Amino acid sequence: SIPMIILGITGSISIGGLFLGGVFPGILMGLALMVTSSLFAKKRNLPSEVRATWTERRHAFTDSILALMTMVIIMGGILSGVFTATEASVVAAFYSFIVGRFVYGELKWSAIPEILVKTGITTGVVVLCIATASSFGWILAAEQIPDKIAKAVFALSENRLVILFLMNALMLFMGTFLDISPIIIILVPILFPIARQLGVTPIHFGIMTIVNMAIGQCTPPVGISLFVATGIAKAKLGEILGAYMKYLLTMIVVLAIITIFPQIITFLPHMVMGLK
Repeated sequence: SIPMIILGITGSISIGGLFLGGVFPGILMGLALMVTSSLFAKKRNLPSEVRATWTERRHAFTDSILALMTMVIIMGGILSGVFTATEASVVAAFYSFIVGRFVYGELKWSAIPEILVKTGITTGVVVLCIATASSFGWILAAEQIPDKIAKAVFALSENRLVILFLMNALMLFMGTFLDISPIIIILVPILFPIARQLGVTPIHFGIMTIVNMAIGQCTPPVGISLFVATGIAKAKLGEILGAYMKYLLTMIVVLAIITIFPQIITFLPHMVMGLK
């Protein structure tokens, strides 16, 4: 959710709207990857896991319900108007502390100082990114750089989908080399004004950007998520690249779908919050 927060602040886009806008694309992406995985497993005759019984599912749900309530507090608080995004994070953090310390008993008092230090470092990085993005956006606006780039882009083509797919290609390319936050800081102040001129809504552009960043984080040469996955699976990167290309193609197809059909993104924010 941190990239959505940085994106929301950088582009002055509703953070709650971004959370809602990501629901259906996330479900679509998950289903597409599950279908790809199932087809790949059947083609390779890979062994399957034993299906969990209803008793095991019930126990898993019971064990996780308190942790899942954190999401309910954040989303419910923001969407109902009870909390701002900042207030929701504070309430969720306090709730997580109570549950972790007094219910699950996994959070020890001795671990709290280290947790606070790590939280401070992470928060400092996010705040620095936001401050940098604001300054960078102001400089770009003062120099009228987005307008100049927009004129150059529209000189190439005025077709809405062509320009959106060019944006996707640029964000995917940069996502393979850079972390998410720098890309948002660099590209959003430049591309968002162009998208607005094309009639693209803020929520549509925001989720499209986030999906691009997610795919980029799974793609070499940097591909942080891919390296994490290989570490968990105890496999070498070269061993999985062939199989990974199928999943990469699936994710790109989903990206193309939500680019062409913005209603997949904007339906829920419009229905709940009146946003587009």
